[in-house]
Amino acid sequence: MFEPSSISHRAITSLLSAAVIGLASFAGVPALAAANQAHLDRWVLKAMQQGQSINVILIAQGDLNLVQSDLRRTGIKDTTRVPIAHGVAASLTAPEINYFKSDANVARIIYNAP
Repeated sequence: MFEPSSISHRAITSLLSAAVIGLASFAGVPALAAANQAHLDRWVLKAMQQGQSINVILIAQGDLNLVQSDLRRTGIKDTTRVPIAHGVAASLTAPEINYFKSDANVARIIYNAP
């Protein structure tokens, strides 16, 4: 025969483990949403607040040609490849940086010091 206390203990244990598994799956959702966001250098963030064009290097996630073609597609023609950094240098405005930080081909946007 089953004892009532052992049945309730099993039910509580299974409910708790299901809740933990459920919460663990929700914890990964924000990380997946932020996975397509490029990291912005703190100097880029400071310059964006001033509203000027900013000399930056867009570090490629994969193929460098994809980043350069994305820049040209949006009308930015004056670009320079920086192979040692696996990136493309360009002068961008704050709205353009906000656009490219969500580009899947861009891993990071760093300040290009003169």
